[in-house]
Amino acid sequence: MIVSKKEDGSMEVRENVERFLKKEGINPESLVLGEQVHGKRVRVVNKNETGKVLKNTDGLITSSREIVLGVLIADCLPVSFVSENICGILHVGWKGLQKGIIKEALLKVEEKERVENLFFEIGPGIEMCHFQVREDFAENFEKDFVGKFLKKKENKLFFDLKKATKKKIEECGGKKIKTSDICTFCSEKYFSYRKGNITERMIALIKL
Repeated sequence: MIVSKKEDGSMEVRENVERFLKKEGINPESLVLGEQVHGKRVRVVNKNETGKVLKNTDGLITSSREIVLGVLIADCLPVSFVSENICGILHVGWKGLQKGIIKEALLKVEEKERVENLFFEIGPGIEMCHFQVREDFAENFEKDFVGKFLKKKENKLFFDLKKATKKKIEECGGKKIKTSDICTFCSEKYFSYRKGNITERMIALIKL
């Protein structure tokens, strides 16, 4: 997975996207993005979708070696997976996680590839140190799941999105998982929505 940085500019600007892709040796016309809505919809895409932004979509999968898949991020996690035959990328915030985007994606993968053959990468995103949530946050998840990833500090509640996401991948059969230790809030190299970068985004890319 390749992730842009602040120095590459906001990926909400198409010119910046094209410049970054060209810097990485990627044809901009091969890119497919989703219109991210913090949901669980995952699309399997082919060459007919290249150059498009797919509506109401937070996850993308392809078996084509001519397609580059991308998500925009600024605290939410880019989660990629790849094998010799298939790749995909997901935009994972707590809402998408709660709605079941991990399971939704891997059910689609199983039509073409065994989940245990995939290599997963959880990219830069907000860490527990700055992901404060409300006291009723746990009500959004299964009780036995979310409690393991919540921590109270100075009467404030914090959620470990990365560890919770890794657990969901493992529950679906994923075994090879790499997790970035970069917190987008703490790092000066990345945009962070919670730090005030309301309209700026990075892009995360995956390709066979």
